[in-house]
Amino acid sequence: MTPVNLVHCSSTGLGDNICIMQATTGLRAISPYPVVYKCHPNALDWVSLFDCADIITASHFDGVVLHEYFPFNGYKVELAEKGKRTRAEYYCQFAGNAKPVLPKVKPLPSSPYPGCICLVPRANWRVRQWEHWLTLAGMLGDHKVIILTDKKCEGYSCEVWQGKPAIEVCSLLSEANACCSGDTGIAHISASLGTKTIILNGGMRGASIYGSYPSAIPIEGKLPCSGCYWVDTAFPDCGQRCRSLQEITCEEVIDALTRIALPVVFANRPKQQVCNLRNDGIA
Repeated sequence: MTPVNLVHCSSTGLGDNICIMQATTGLRAISPYPVVYKCHPNALDWVSLFDCADIITASHFDGVVLHEYFPFNGYKVELAEKGKRTRAEYYCQFAGNAKPVLPKVKPLPSSPYPGCICLVPRANWRVRQWEHWLTLAGMLGDHKVIILTDKKCEGYSCEVWQGKPAIEVCSLLSEANACCSGDTGIAHISASLGTKTIILNGGMRGASIYGSYPSAIPIEGKLPCSGCYWVDTAFPDCGQRCRSLQEITCEEVIDALTRIALPVVFANRPKQQVCNLRNDGIA
């Protein structure tokens, strides 16, 4: 039996499981041995849509293991260095010192709404939740807007996709003109697909978290305390509401969205080819 490199993701976060795909793909590029990626069960449906490992599993692997890697250990180094490098680089440090490589996306079904704009208003951490999504959606009334969420969202006049399967969400994102999100797992997925992805950040520095994605467009909070996640000084008066994040205006997001357009030359190409061309830096 051929020995393999076994890469574990010890994080339950969808974003971490997706970001670590850059480490597994980079490891495949430098190792003569197959790579097995053991991701979290909640991320399996998403990770399986990418060609990021020879075997993708969420259960115990019984084969012969040559090396075991734990990329999420890079998170401790990231904290110690206060995010001086991209998160993917920290993860790769604990995956055979590979370089971050975006995986190719596997063939996807056609999107029902090519050219739409996707908004992702929910975040698991309240401190990452921007408070102006309803206003932003209303300002985009002339566009086809889809709200992506895992829980009920009220007040939107546009279409809301709640709890849709991973393959349907990725198909939608893969042909979207843009996605706008907070610091979420869906933001990592959208950027992995090569879709122009605007990420609104307050306590986290978007350039550090998303700097390894060519299509990511971080917008940072406006107060001096932005990026406080890596700062020793505490900001106890913030509570669970990031004031710097809330200082990002809808007009600033609209301005970023208006500067995003895909070349017409890709209009008739298969969607997985479009995604891969984006990630290769061609689009």
